[in-house]
Amino acid sequence: MNLTTYHLIAYEVGTDSEALNWPNVVPTRRFHRGDVIDEGDAQWQVVGVRNTSTEQLWLIDVKKVVKV
Repeated sequence: MNLTTYHLIAYEVGTDSEALNWPNVVPTRRFHRGDVIDEGDAQWQVVGVRNTSTEQLWLIDVKKVVKV
């Protein structure tokens, strides 16, 4: 499949609340365990990719880390 964009949803570990919801992400970058995502004043570390993820919908679990 040749995607032009995908949808990324990140859930905070422990609370399972939605931390990030980014539609239309260019597929040049997929976030995986260990990656760090900067979002405004927050920084999130990816702790895992959910096994229900698809090429069009990427579901990850993240934890908030101290931004340095």
